[in-house]
Amino acid sequence: MINLLLKFELKKVLKQKVVYVILFILIAATSMFYAIHNNQYHMLERGLAEEQVLNNTEVQRVIDETKLDIETEKDRQNLASEEKLLQLGVERVAALNANDSKTALQLEMLMEEHRIEEITSGRQDRSPDFQELETDLALKKEIAKKGYEYNSTMFSVWGPDFSVNMMRYMFPYFLPFCFILVITGVLGSDIETGKWRFLTTLPLKKSRIMGAKKFVAYGIGFVFIAVLFLLSFFIAGTVNGYSYSDYPVLVKDVTGYHFITITKQLLQVILLVSAAMYFIVNLTTVLLLLFKNTVITMIVELVLLIITQQLTQRFEAVEATWLAFNPFIYFNIVDITEGNIVDHFKSAYFTTGTGILVLLASSIICLIISRFLVNSERLVLKA
Repeated sequence: MINLLLKFELKKVLKQKVVYVILFILIAATSMFYAIHNNQYHMLERGLAEEQVLNNTEVQRVIDETKLDIETEKDRQNLASEEKLLQLGVERVAALNANDSKTALQLEMLMEEHRIEEITSGRQDRSPDFQELETDLALKKEIAKKGYEYNSTMFSVWGPDFSVNMMRYMFPYFLPFCFILVITGVLGSDIETGKWRFLTTLPLKKSRIMGAKKFVAYGIGFVFIAVLFLLSFFIAGTVNGYSYSDYPVLVKDVTGYHFITITKQLLQVILLVSAAMYFIVNLTTVLLLLFKNTVITMIVELVLLIITQQLTQRFEAVEATWLAFNPFIYFNIVDITEGNIVDHFKSAYFTTGTGILVLLASSIICLIISRFLVNSERLVLKA
């Protein structure tokens, strides 16, 4: 009987045009974003030498001005520092023009080390981006150690990292909205029209009827996730390669930072996305049983999501601890896995592990509430 229920619910889903529209949008968006990433990546890579030439010109100008007014030992030190920077810059231009990316990366690291040394020695003022400069250098050293190319642009083009970045575009708003739009129809059509009460008069357990609906809803979420991950992974991998499985990713924490591989980050993203989808299904079930209205249910969920994202940006670290127990904050999938939320709130609570636990715990609470609401339904047809 459960198979018949599943087939019945699946047929209803397959008749919904919105499912096919969303799938088309996801496929088109993935292809479009990769085309943009690939184009911008190669364009910016080609412009690195020109950018370095402009930087060298500026350094040469500073050197010329300094030579005109050398009075103290500090002036001589500044001149020597700028001349060293210029020499490294000239060598980097030559490496970039020769397409020697590894040598160019080594020279770039030497330039950043030189700048950090100048700041720590007091010869240059400490800039607001000093910490970012240190973490950037640490990441480059880790990449150089593994012998990989460094992507100096913000556009990912390899299989694993493009898959992760697609989730940056899809969450916290777009994919949850699409998913809620579809599953409110799956879970709520019978409840809203009154057919649900008729179904509960059949010689079937209410939990099995609702279970079939939820299983189909989970299936839709799985299809959406699979399409996004597999398509983004294979498009990027086919064009630019899959062999970046242990490419280092810098993750911020309370004490500083640590490194994980892109494969580990991708796994964390998949687990968080799956837990988020599971939570959406269970929360939607509860709200539909309470309100018996798909529109109100969608509005409530979206308002909760939007408010949480606003609180994330507005609250200070001291005020933020309770937000760790709000499941909607973990819809910032990539920011959670990269430690950006931990760094924002200066709290170790906002990690992938905590996110999965909170989302699953919230889902269990919703399951208990929905079972109570299902069992308390009156077996009366809607007038």
